[in-house]
Amino acid sequence: MKNLNNLLLSLIFIFSLLAIILLGSQAERQIKETGSEIFTTGFSFTVKEYEGKIAVFDYGSAYPIEILDCPLSSLPEDEAAKLRNGISVANKSELQEIIEAFD
Repeated sequence: MKNLNNLLLSLIFIFSLLAIILLGSQAERQIKETGSEIFTTGFSFTVKEYEGKIAVFDYGSAYPIEILDCPLSSLPEDEAAKLRNGISVANKSELQEIIEAFD
């Protein structure tokens, strides 16, 4: 009886540990896929170069949500360099200010 109890406790522990590991990896995968890391980084958007123009991305995304009609080549080199590296933006009002500066 004691061996059976120990076996049951061990199985419960192992299944609990597996559940924790699986839930953690699922959450990590969801963060990578959806860009949900904005909640931990504090950033919502990135403004950077995309196909020679200025573009707005959801933070962590590879696909732009808006492409401005402003070629990077028309900007001073220091501004173009910032955009090649990407400018992290915290909120929509800050994003609007940056967009207006480049329009």
